[in-house]
Amino acid sequence: MNVLIVDNEATQLEGIATIISANFQNTHCIKVKNYQKAIDIIDEKSKDIDLIILDIDLDSDDGQDGVDLGSYVRNTPNHKTTPILFITGYPEEAARAVHNTNCFDFLTKPLKEHELTAAIRNLIKINLLSEKPIRFRDVSGIYYRPLPSQIKYIKAAHRNIIVCTTEGEFTSNSAPLNEIANELPASFIRCHRSYIVNTEFIHAFDRTNAYICISGEGTLRIPVSRKLVNYISEITDNL
Repeated sequence: MNVLIVDNEATQLEGIATIISANFQNTHCIKVKNYQKAIDIIDEKSKDIDLIILDIDLDSDDGQDGVDLGSYVRNTPNHKTTPILFITGYPEEAARAVHNTNCFDFLTKPLKEHELTAAIRNLIKINLLSEKPIRFRDVSGIYYRPLPSQIKYIKAAHRNIIVCTTEGEFTSNSAPLNEIANELPASFIRCHRSYIVNTEFIHAFDRTNAYICISGEGTLRIPVSRKLVNYISEITDNL
């Protein structure tokens, strides 16, 4: 997941990036301090941006602010539906931000980590973060292109990987597990050296024995690295 963060306060800019990187695997944060640099990045058609986080108070030669930038985003063909989160110390600006940009959420300063991570997880849950198919080549040379939301888990199997999806499973030799992990969105976690799981398919977690159960996969138990037990416990609290 690529996240564009625009904030003229260097401390907050780094803080937001740190929170996102710590809570969402395989996430790349693009950090920008001013309006014009943000415009340059948004205009780059090669830039694949999944989420935009804007502070309303921005440095601009023309007095333009984050709401103006959000309006520019909405008029850019590649980003008409890209989710926008606003962060600001001026809650009275919420109505203007929502009206002008159809933003997904509005968070007020001082920013709380749990509010930011909850907003992003909600985006993932309701599939507003854009999905791009992942290409795999099976051992017979046939190509599969499942959407991330269709993938339940991926398992390393010697020199191959086994991809389990809602449509069935196949064995691929197109790339090792660590390379595949870099292509997957933040809803996936490498819970063990041999497994990547889609957290949306976790239906039970045994903290004592450190294993995950996946929806529709019977008695399968996927091991969890001890260092990730607390994180898995947190995201499965409501199961």
